[in-house]
Amino acid sequence: MNRATQKILIISIVSSFVLGILLFLFHTDIIIVRSPFRIQKNVEHLEKLSGSKRSVDVYYWYENSMHSEQASIVWDGNVVQNLSRLIGLWLDIIHNEQLLDRKVKLESVSISQESNCVYASFSAPIFSSEDPIYIKWNMIEGLLKTIGKMFTSVREVFFLVNHQPMKDSHLDFSQAWPIEGFSQDQAV
Repeated sequence: MNRATQKILIISIVSSFVLGILLFLFHTDIIIVRSPFRIQKNVEHLEKLSGSKRSVDVYYWYENSMHSEQASIVWDGNVVQNLSRLIGLWLDIIHNEQLLDRKVKLESVSISQESNCVYASFSAPIFSSEDPIYIKWNMIEGLLKTIGKMFTSVREVFFLVNHQPMKDSHLDFSQAWPIEGFSQDQAV
């Protein structure tokens, strides 16, 4: 075997080895190759997944009047996730304003098949049991108004604690609360 044949043989062996490793890495998804012609489709898919930032008005009762605060949340096509984010934002704001004596978390949100009734389950009541009826009622009104402004198809809300109707000695939570609430107060 002459030197030129040996050189070709070595180059062929090394090339086959490198090609084999590349194919193995590609097959095991260590190396991912994407077509440049699919870039627009991928961008559209990512935009659909990521949602968009939306400005919302959050209403809450503080110092004997209804207040409104504007905030931004991620909004996508999933109604339940949007409701969860909105109620979570409301809880964060009332917690930051120190309107509750403990941290209350949203456990789950579900919506009726007709999309007109919301079931919101919290880790604890969204007001203190020592609060006067008027404050409790207005805390509920603030959340109802916050939901009603963003979800026009929602007509009523069930308030739950640990997936059971919220219990209070003053207010009845065994029935759904109408989204319009009972108050005619305007936000400050």
